[in-house]
Amino acid sequence: MFKSLKKIQSFTLTELLVVMAISVVVVGLAFFVLGLLKKNVFLIGQNLNKKTEQRLFEEQLNIDLQLYPQTRFEKGKLIFSSPLDSIDYQFEKEYIVRDLDTFYLAPQKKEFYFLGKTTNNGILDACKFTFEKDRIKRTLFSYKRNDAKSSMTYGN
Repeated sequence: MFKSLKKIQSFTLTELLVVMAISVVVVGLAFFVLGLLKKNVFLIGQNLNKKTEQRLFEEQLNIDLQLYPQTRFEKGKLIFSSPLDSIDYQFEKEYIVRDLDTFYLAPQKKEFYFLGKTTNNGILDACKFTFEKDRIKRTLFSYKRNDAKSSMTYGN
């Protein structure tokens, strides 16, 4: 008359709650690590962009120093000139403008030299820029060899 009851194999409520708690902890850690990874990738990208900007500025400055025979600093502008052409660098607070190019760099310190002596205005043959952000300091020094005309005009 009585049917025998078969016990169905299953998990208890306590076991399911333990598994869910462990799953929540693992998923929480995964999202935390993913957030850290995303932040680090973003910072690496920013650092790469800043270094690329500095390298482009350095390369263009070196090209202009070697290409144009006369270089001078007047009224806050670095001017490169030749008999056929001229180009200038204008220094703003947060960026540097060269013709149609804009370098998003803010040099904290600018020094200009002519024949090994510091100069504030006039002809120059070397320049030094110091960039500092987040306690990371980078110095850029560029120079050119003076041609025979400069040596004869200004002495050596």
